[in-house]
Amino acid sequence: MASSPSSLEPLLLRKIRSTLLSISRQAERDLELLPSDDVQRRIHTLRVRMKKLRAILRLLKPGLPPATLHAIRRRLRILKQAFSRNRDQHVLQSLAAKFQVKCSTTCHLPGIQFPAPQKGRRSADLPTRTELLRLKATAQDLTHRLEILTIRPMDGHEIAKAYASRYATALQGFRRSRKKPTPERLHRWRSPVKDHYLQSLLLLHDRRHLKLSRRLGSWLGQMHDLSLLHAYCQQHAPVAWVRTIRRRMKNLLARIFRKARRLFELSPSKLLRRVTTSLHAGLSPTMA
Repeated sequence: MASSPSSLEPLLLRKIRSTLLSISRQAERDLELLPSDDVQRRIHTLRVRMKKLRAILRLLKPGLPPATLHAIRRRLRILKQAFSRNRDQHVLQSLAAKFQVKCSTTCHLPGIQFPAPQKGRRSADLPTRTELLRLKATAQDLTHRLEILTIRPMDGHEIAKAYASRYATALQGFRRSRKKPTPERLHRWRSPVKDHYLQSLLLLHDRRHLKLSRRLGSWLGQMHDLSLLHAYCQQHAPVAWVRTIRRRMKNLLARIFRKARRLFELSPSKLLRRVTTSLHAGLSPTMA
């Protein structure tokens, strides 16, 4: 039997709060396992957790004091950006190694080592021991702030409106990117698409929609990585590399737009009605 509105709202907020804390505590563990654990897998997982927290907090924005939200977001940015350079370097190394084989040529690109760093090897761009201790303290402070987080009473409709609003932003990004698919526009579009997928894990019981949004976000991430590699290779790689990358980007862009047309079949208002119905059917906290 579906939950009544009066019983739904406290249950919904409790589940969201529980998910926030679970993700934050897992992020603390990620940092504790660095640098001895599988470095790149752990860094990737930590960055994904920060994106999940950011996506959930967008749903709660109407019920949070601005100063509280700002302080939490600041800590999310610190933790996410601490490893961004390392992650970008690793992705470029991996992509370049693949294209080296595909193009059947040997070319040492300045700043890109071949082969890619071995699993678990510490990179020179990782934070120092002192910096890592600061990051651990930041993660602990983030968890503490989430533990004492005060959320103004919100009804399910408010949360559904915040969810539909982010979907509308992703839809706008699709239209802008289709009109002029520059690397900058595609990269900006990726953020609301990823947020929409992560929010959908909490709020929407629709496997097709989840699959479409997850795949679209993944492909936009691949496009961003290829754009970085393309820009680098224009200066430092053989022409064969550049041509191969351009073909790959062209094919991927066509797939992205086909996938997006399927994802954005619903208008934001129709999605709002659907997720409101889904919330009254019960929330499945699968994000953590």
